[in-house]
Amino acid sequence: MSQSSVYAYLKGFKKEFDSHFKNGLIIISEERQSALNASDVARFLGINTFVLPDFRAKFGEDLRSFQEELSEIFVVLREFYSCKSPKILFSPLSTLLYPLPNAESLQSIELKVGSTLSLKDFKETLFYLGYEFVDLVELSGEVSIRGEIIDVFSSQPYRIILFGDEIESIRTFDVQSQLCSKEELETLAIPPAFFNLNAESHTILQNIILEQQTSFLDIEKSSSLASFGFWYLDKINAAQDFLQTYPFIVLPNVKEFAKEILEFQEYNEQSVQRILKSKEIPKSEEYQDFDYHFNTLKTFWSFTKINKLLLLQRRNLKCVKQELHWQTHILRFC
Repeated sequence: MSQSSVYAYLKGFKKEFDSHFKNGLIIISEERQSALNASDVARFLGINTFVLPDFRAKFGEDLRSFQEELSEIFVVLREFYSCKSPKILFSPLSTLLYPLPNAESLQSIELKVGSTLSLKDFKETLFYLGYEFVDLVELSGEVSIRGEIIDVFSSQPYRIILFGDEIESIRTFDVQSQLCSKEELETLAIPPAFFNLNAESHTILQNIILEQQTSFLDIEKSSSLASFGFWYLDKINAAQDFLQTYPFIVLPNVKEFAKEILEFQEYNEQSVQRILKSKEIPKSEEYQDFDYHFNTLKTFWSFTKINKLLLLQRRNLKCVKQELHWQTHILRFC
């Protein structure tokens, strides 16, 4: 009953959302699909929504195998931080049990055509942003510098052409053909490949990893931040505990899941206890989730003649062999 309950809960705050949740609201689910379903409801009500992925790594694990999840977390958080309108961050429980990067640690740097660029300083900045220097870029997080040609692969591959120390052009390009697009960009925001660090914070973080991680000796020093840096961001004031920073509420069944997690003692016990003591979205008495498959449009309209319905979400709308398959969720019987 999570979608109908979320609708009833948010509908009650719709006019006063800004005053109640000035910096945003966190809604916690058991897993990601529930978060996605709940976010559909908030979007229907005109609220900006952001959904974090499932992140189930245990503290101290080598995170090189979790780079896809981490990259998505960083992208979603960057968008959430930059949004100044009413917003909700939906997240699976496991993702919020550890501190996450704060806005400053995910801040991008900006380049502008016509501006001056010190290549030496730029190389140093990219290094502290976590970019890997290669001959030719192929993957996100790589950079290649060949004379006055700079290729940076952030969200997509970009080519920066210098004329002396001035930025002459910025374009996207294809990593296979190496051909640039015709469209020129005026500005380019380059997000961190990992975190926005400087020389001091980079050194401190590496030293902390060396002291704390016994498995550090098994990897190259250059890979230490990718492997373990996330776990120690709070030591350099580059992370925040979302369960303390933002107001949050949990969906039904989350507390049961939290109790199971607590038994295994693999996550931060203090964070799990906060979940167990938190407020839960109450079950709606006025609305209910409704899941039905209509094989034809005629069947759907016949059904709506019998009952007045409020359709909050439509999914899987497609025509197959001239038949309409329409799955509906969260209907209100009027």
